[in-house]
Amino acid sequence: MNLVYSCVFVKKEYITLIDKLLTTFNKYPENKNITYLIITSPNFEKDIKKVFDKLEITSDIFLIDISNKNEMDNIYESTYSRYRIFEYPKINNFKKILYLDCDILILNNINPIFSINTNNKFYFMNEKKQRQCHCALFSDEEFNKLNDYETFTTAVILFENNNIIRNFMIDIYNSIKNFHVKYKNPVPAFDQPLTNKYCINNNIYNNKDITKYCINIGHRDGPEILNKLKNYLLCHFSTNVGDYKSKLERINFTIDNIIL
Repeated sequence: MNLVYSCVFVKKEYITLIDKLLTTFNKYPENKNITYLIITSPNFEKDIKKVFDKLEITSDIFLIDISNKNEMDNIYESTYSRYRIFEYPKINNFKKILYLDCDILILNNINPIFSINTNNKFYFMNEKKQRQCHCALFSDEEFNKLNDYETFTTAVILFENNNIIRNFMIDIYNSIKNFHVKYKNPVPAFDQPLTNKYCINNNIYNNKDITKYCINIGHRDGPEILNKLKNYLLCHFSTNVGDYKSKLERINFTIDNIIL
């Protein structure tokens, strides 16, 4: 059995986004053989259950309490909660695992993604390198050696469930957590630069195989890009981090004009 999971923390508005994501996941009968997990905080549990109750999917909730006094700490910690997936008590029931950000829509049967031979690596969606978003922790020399498409977004992550990947994931989580404790304020894009640095340096990633199934819609993309959606299984709305309104506007437009 395979697992898809997403995380919802801090802002209740993001439950609206996860509702849209889960509704599109539910739209395709072939996805019914996949379990969908939401990692969230105790104060959101009832709202997530309401979303699940109206859908015909196999689902579960894993609660993590990340409440701190400082809102920025909460936001930062919520971004790296995705790397705590191996704390999920039922994790050993699943063979392959797919993480999805809340600002994603499912465009079709996603089972082909799980057919990728993951080969003890993390599979990410490619994203053209940016100095701050992906490479804030690289030296100038390291940055200049990277070609434009060696970097990736952490909005989509596919991996298999085994001890090798588990240990890598724990290392990534601890690296980000220790960075957070030491510096408090996150580097731009929160978890993403640290994950790029770790995976690129250790050669434990592939950012090509899953990219053929995924499309990014950025804040500069016009409506014409929606014509390409029929060629993909996942659509990620990569506007600015925390910009809920712009994400929801684009998601609603896509649902109303493309998915329906």
